[in-house]
Amino acid sequence: MAAGFLIDMDGVICRGSEPIPGADRFITMLRDQQVPFLLLTNNSQRTRRDIAMKLGRMGLPVEEAHVFTSAMAKRRCNMLMRCVLLHDGPRRMSSAKCYVAEIWS
Repeated sequence: MAAGFLIDMDGVICRGSEPIPGADRFITMLRDQQVPFLLLTNNSQRTRRDIAMKLGRMGLPVEEAHVFTSAMAKRRCNMLMRCVLLHDGPRRMSSAKCYVAEIWS
């Protein structure tokens, strides 16, 4: 099984517009050793491209594919919920599932 890192970006890799000391070396090491990693952020206002560019301006060598935002997590959860509800089959949906469907629709 391949190991990798899920790294909280805000306060761990950078604080505001300043990188945390050593973050650039850590990310470079991960990339050089081809260790998979994602930088996680609660920021849902910026695209992953915007975030990757901001980090690049700070000297942190990340690509768009390394960024995972809260908006992306919500979208994946929405897709998962739809799949669960669609694959419920001929059985009648319980009230709990109906409630979940209303929340995530």
